[in-house]
Amino acid sequence: MIIKSTNITTSSGSSKISHHLTGKVDENDFVNVLWGSRADVDDSFTNAELSNRKYGVKNFMVSNLEEMSDEQFLQTIDSIGQEFGFTRDNIKLAVIHGKDHHHGDGRHAHFLVETINPENGRNFDFKNYQQRQELVSRKMELDNGFQLNKGRHNRYVFSRLEQENPEYAERMKHLTEGRLERKTISEKRIENLRRRGSNPFQMKKELKEVWTNVEGNFDEFAEKIKDSGYSIEQGRKTLIINDKDGKFVTGIKNVLNVNDKELTTILQTSKYAQNNVASHGFEGPQDASSPLAGIATATPGTPSDKPENQPAEPSRQPTQKAQPETSASGHIVADLAVDSSQSTGAMSQDEKASIQSQNSDKMQARQTMKENLAGQERMAKALEELLKQQEQQNQKKPAKTWNNVLDDEERKLIDIINQPHPKLKIITDKQVKNWIYKNYSDDLKTIKNRKEKIWKLRYEIKELRQGDRWWNNKGKKADHKKTEEQEKEEKLQLMIIHIVHAIMYKLGLTNVQPNPWNSLTKKEKKDYLIIYKTNEYAQLLCEQKTDTNAINRISLLKMTENNEKIREFQERPEVQDSRKLLMKLNNLRQVDINDLDEIGQNEFKDAMKNMNIDGAMQAVRQSEKRQELAEIGQFQPVQPEYSGNVIKFKQKKKVKNYSRSL
Repeated sequence: MIIKSTNITTSSGSSKISHHLTGKVDENDFVNVLWGSRADVDDSFTNAELSNRKYGVKNFMVSNLEEMSDEQFLQTIDSIGQEFGFTRDNIKLAVIHGKDHHHGDGRHAHFLVETINPENGRNFDFKNYQQRQELVSRKMELDNGFQLNKGRHNRYVFSRLEQENPEYAERMKHLTEGRLERKTISEKRIENLRRRGSNPFQMKKELKEVWTNVEGNFDEFAEKIKDSGYSIEQGRKTLIINDKDGKFVTGIKNVLNVNDKELTTILQTSKYAQNNVASHGFEGPQDASSPLAGIATATPGTPSDKPENQPAEPSRQPTQKAQPETSASGHIVADLAVDSSQSTGAMSQDEKASIQSQNSDKMQARQTMKENLAGQERMAKALEELLKQQEQQNQKKPAKTWNNVLDDEERKLIDIINQPHPKLKIITDKQVKNWIYKNYSDDLKTIKNRKEKIWKLRYEIKELRQGDRWWNNKGKKADHKKTEEQEKEEKLQLMIIHIVHAIMYKLGLTNVQPNPWNSLTKKEKKDYLIIYKTNEYAQLLCEQKTDTNAINRISLLKMTENNEKIREFQERPEVQDSRKLLMKLNNLRQVDINDLDEIGQNEFKDAMKNMNIDGAMQAVRQSEKRQELAEIGQFQPVQPEYSGNVIKFKQKKKVKNYSRSL
């Protein structure tokens, strides 16, 4: 069983994912909606948007290699919900698709889960979702007797099952051993093939079946897929399989489920590989009929050079290493068979097999060495290029000036001041009203209908009171209807306060979760009636003919509460300090160094040289203090000058003061 999931962002909206699940009838054999609707999905996105959440829903997909019934799909959905903490009520849309290219009977299920838990207003816990999805998959496979699949997280599954169900853990323990099977065709390649009109799932099935049927015979495998229209060719790094149009389908290693070393061994024993395709990972020489046949071989010494029954000694003369040749295509041709041994017709079958095995090991060792050397060379070139780029950046980057330092500090302070709230966004009362009417329109209509019935009942009571006479029983009827009217009004008040409570809870205006309407006890109903008498919004909704005023007041309350939190964030102490520092920074730019005394000028120049903003401010403050002290010490009473009846005072020279702003 395969369980996948993706997060659908709130900004993407609900239309695309809803259309993908219910609208693509032409791409599916059938679409069976289990429950939910587009409106329910819209509500999830609206709630996520009002709560400033990144994701609106989570899209789960369930498929299996074997046929599954509707009951098994529902059982799987419930198991996923139990693992992640949600119920069917939190699933806004659930469908079953039918596609002929899928596993089993071609059926798979999609369901969308809201990301916010309505019980506490927090996100559902989807941490480590891939490991936990595999846990549910293995459980369902064991519960229903399906084939056990090897996943990427089976060790996590085994550790969880050891605690929860030791019997299941023992039954799937073998899945934790060995390496994971390769994907025959990658997800990206599947999408590309589908866009070209191909059926990637059918291709995958065909290739897998052929390799399984030939039981490891590569020559037979190559011939069979050739008959089906496929071709094996040399790719950039390894052998690949192309379709009948010559378009890439997948790598040969993915189909055979082997690594590089195992593939090399398979190709060495394959006549098809020697005659038709290049050696694994390399291109053959230009003049060779086949790459493996064109490999140079070393000729061993003949037996006549040594006495009988004496093994030939290895040559002690230094051998010259073969240099790589360059083909016309620009690729380096690797001589993989240097120093390899050669079998003769006089050798036994075991000796030939031994020599072939030795040559294979040597060939693999040389290939690994060449790959390592090539990797080191690429790393060295990348490091060299990185160093060159850094040198160029250092050369181009001019030395910082005093104004650059002030600009950088100013940008930091402005970023702090303009930083948006991490969770909240500015909203309007119109947005809140639209959300309320969208989610509670049915409840508001019910309230309106009940109010109209009560008003009609009151009118009937009024007419009965007016027509009451001693010879008729209209007075008794009026009393009976009055009792009925009081009961209906009390029920309406309970319903209204419950809906107002639910709206405020959804909007985050209260932390107290409302109880389900039908499960209220008598005591809770009495408490609700007490709350109703003090709740202005519930009274407005009950007493006025329309719900406009009450909804407007609630929307205004939510907008004010939300925007007040944002305002408090914008006026936090960090922002206030940044504004003060920014003002000081702007005043520091306007300082005229000639207005400072000699000591202040020297200190200010040193601070500029060291790019020390605090030191520059300190130099200005200290300079002005010294100037003030000097003025106080030299103070003399100013003698007035008489000019007729007018007394003139000599004006004292004013000194520019920066200290108050710094």
